[in-house]
Amino acid sequence: MINEDSSSTGVTSGQPAPSLTLRLLGSFEVNIEGQGPARFETDTARALLAYLAMNAAAPQSRAHLADLFWESDGNTNTGRTNLRSSLRRVRNALPGQGKGQELLLVHKETLQINPEAAYWVDAKAFEALIGAADQHAHSDIFDCQECHTNLEQALELYRGDFLADLTVESRSFEDWQRMQQERYQWLAVHALQILTEQRFRLGDPVGAISAARQVLEWEPWNEEAHRQLMRLYFASGQRSAALAQYEQCCKALFAEFGTVPSEDTDELYAQVAAGQTAGTLVDAANPYVGLAPFGVAEAANYFGREMTTERLIEALNHRSLVVLVGASGSGKSSVLAAGLTATLLREAAALPAGEPRLRIISMRPGNNPLLSLAAALTPYLPAPKSEVELAAELRQGRPWLKAAVDSVLSLEARTGSRADRLLLIVDQLEELYTQCRDPQTQATFIDLLLPETGKQSLQIPGLSIVIAMRVDFLSTALQSRKLADAFQDHTVVLGPMNRTEMQRAIEQPARQRGVAFEPGLVERLLDDVGNEPGSLPLLQFALAQLWDAQTTGWITHAAYVKIDGVKGALAHYADGFYTALPPTEREQVQQIFLALVQPGETNVDTRRFASHTEIGETQWSLVQRMADARLGGNGSGSRRDGEGRTVA
Repeated sequence: MINEDSSSTGVTSGQPAPSLTLRLLGSFEVNIEGQGPARFETDTARALLAYLAMNAAAPQSRAHLADLFWESDGNTNTGRTNLRSSLRRVRNALPGQGKGQELLLVHKETLQINPEAAYWVDAKAFEALIGAADQHAHSDIFDCQECHTNLEQALELYRGDFLADLTVESRSFEDWQRMQQERYQWLAVHALQILTEQRFRLGDPVGAISAARQVLEWEPWNEEAHRQLMRLYFASGQRSAALAQYEQCCKALFAEFGTVPSEDTDELYAQVAAGQTAGTLVDAANPYVGLAPFGVAEAANYFGREMTTERLIEALNHRSLVVLVGASGSGKSSVLAAGLTATLLREAAALPAGEPRLRIISMRPGNNPLLSLAAALTPYLPAPKSEVELAAELRQGRPWLKAAVDSVLSLEARTGSRADRLLLIVDQLEELYTQCRDPQTQATFIDLLLPETGKQSLQIPGLSIVIAMRVDFLSTALQSRKLADAFQDHTVVLGPMNRTEMQRAIEQPARQRGVAFEPGLVERLLDDVGNEPGSLPLLQFALAQLWDAQTTGWITHAAYVKIDGVKGALAHYADGFYTALPPTEREQVQQIFLALVQPGETNVDTRRFASHTEIGETQWSLVQRMADARLGGNGSGSRRDGEGRTVA
């Protein structure tokens, strides 16, 4: 649980309560301890303080602020004059500025909220509480009391739209304000939809219905919220209310978009009308990941690799380097994230207060492994440093990696978490050979990870490293003596799942949501998967399709036949997506898939990431649609390559 004196809201942990409280969600309010509300002369002065508080991590240039609030169009003198006037009004509204610890750091070219000042911002606290729930290492967020408390506290802070009562006549500021309003409302809706399920499981259907109704007050067109409310009404014995909710959904969708409900909503309506069970309440939470690997966030749905996870943890307890080797599609990335990382985070969360913690940082080499390593480390450095700067330092050798690790651990010590170890996970080391074409960079990266045997001066205290690599690149890696020695003494082999492990991976995610497989279907899935290498992604894809086709809480043989089984599910689904495209987009799909394959010179072909620039603006929207349809990589734009470019 996060309190109002959390460092994420502008006050370091353990300090007294903040002397200045800023409330930006809903109407703008500033309260000074012992003095009451602060009074500002203009909305622009209020907006200036709000903007600085929301961007307190870095100084804001006066030129940028003048353009943001007054759109000076090159007339910097007018903008700066207005800025000085608004700054004076802010300082007049906050008595005591300049005495002791200043709230504002005012310089000739920049303004900034003092990071050391005692202040609290409701929007930052709201975001931190929801982030804590999303990132918490729990077995199931819907049954986690700590996350339930955090989300309830977050929603108490959400009094309405961000800066709802402020009007500033600047298009640039209005755009920023609207973007914040949309983001914070999305977070509030996200929290409410989780709380709806939590309240229902806790035996509070009235509270669950109230939360679902609140979502629809904010977003009347939210079809998922309408479905959730229909299920709640039906599960509470209010069948007529569930049917009436469908009618409201139809009206809202037509009024907002001129559309009708989706097939899922129509099917739910038909079930309610027929008096059938409404099944699980977890409407959008498909527990199977399809072609993607399991991440830390999916750990609650990850089963079958418990023994491998224990083996990795045991290896890390005895040595600082572990190498995980397995076939393509055997689940290396999943066991590192949803197995190893999630387990270590859960163990850390259970430690008594004040015990040393473990910082975990994950990366993939990509086409520029040094820059990728720098990008993974820079967010945790105490002093601001660009990824390019750190990459240049790392190129000079292992002492610079030691300095970076020492800095990360010293930052952890200063924040009170007492981290004494850093675990660096290097996933898909084969990218060092398939995407990076510079032998010198390859050698430098290996030298950074692995010290020369016997050179104690190059050891890095507190650093442990886990490397994962496809077994079919082993011969290439063995050409490096350092990698050969590492593979000789530190390897954990990831073999195929046995039948019992595979059965857990199939059944458990559905079982913990109250959904069951028809008798004999799990055995049918196991027989179809067999012992074929690389079958896990195909199995997960088929299971994801079966989940979407569940009826009244059952996954059926009929649905399995309809998707064409494990071996045919992906081809069947992809063919349907492909044939629905117009001819021009079919040609573009072929070009996109060619861009996502790295032809092997001495090894098999491998997948690769292609940049937004490489694919082209015209085809990028198609990439996003493919990703939404589970047929491509990261169409959201959140993944970037070693050069910082958006990739698919």
